[in-house]
Amino acid sequence: MFQRTATPVRLTGVGPAETFFAPAVRADAKALHVAHVDERARCIHLAAYPREGAEERSPIPAILRDAAELGSVGLVLAHSQDEPLSARDTEGWTNTRQLAAAADLIQVTLLDHLVFHGRDCTSLRRLGVI
Repeated sequence: MFQRTATPVRLTGVGPAETFFAPAVRADAKALHVAHVDERARCIHLAAYPREGAEERSPIPAILRDAAELGSVGLVLAHSQDEPLSARDTEGWTNTRQLAAAADLIQVTLLDHLVFHGRDCTSLRRLGVI
C-alpha cells in the first residue's frame, strides 16, 4: 500500500529535482530512483527499482503499475553512473524512451531523467533525449 506524505516536495525544475534526488542516489547508486508526481508537480511517492542488467528485468512494468496505482501524472527518474554525460550521448537511452512512450499510453508524462556523476547532474530532457 502506498502512502502520501502530508507536505509533498514540489519538483518544479532540474534544480529542485537534483536537490531532492541527490541523497537517495548517493545512498543507493545501483538503483533507478523514480519520483511519482501529481498534477501540481508534487512528489507523492519515491521508489527505487533495480536497474536492468544481466540479472535484472526491465523496471518499466513495475514503474507503470505503481504509477497507475498511485494516480501519478508524471515521473522523474534519477540514477548515477560512472561516466559523465555529454550532448553526444543522446543516441542511446532506449529504455528511457520506451518508458516515456509506455507511460504516455496511460496518460503519465516522463518529465525528466537525471543522471548523476559525482557532483554533476545531467538532465536527459535538456539533452533532447526525451
